[in-house]
Amino acid sequence: METHWGQLSVKHREQKVTVKDVRELEGLLRKDGDTGLVVSSGGFTSEVQRETRNSTKHIETMDLERLIDLWQQHYDRIPESGRAMLPLVRVRFLAPIVE
Repeated sequence: METHWGQLSVKHREQKVTVKDVRELEGLLRKDGDTGLVVSSGGFTSEVQRETRNSTKHIETMDLERLIDLWQQHYDRIPESGRAMLPLVRVRFLAPIVE
């Protein structure tokens, strides 16, 4: 699945995001102050990290682990319609008593 929303590029696939993908997003960043975000469940090649660092445009990368961390951190503030896209259930465990 690939979706482009203005300056957001989401890639859900097993392969890593390539420089070509980043350059396509870069082409969408036309106005001063535009920021790009590439979210990838497959990770990024080392060339992508170099490309985003050296780009004249502001492009952030977010891997699956970071996305899940942020989702958990901000879950209570996400509207119900957003939560339905990736629902979470809190699970609690009784901690052992340490003497």
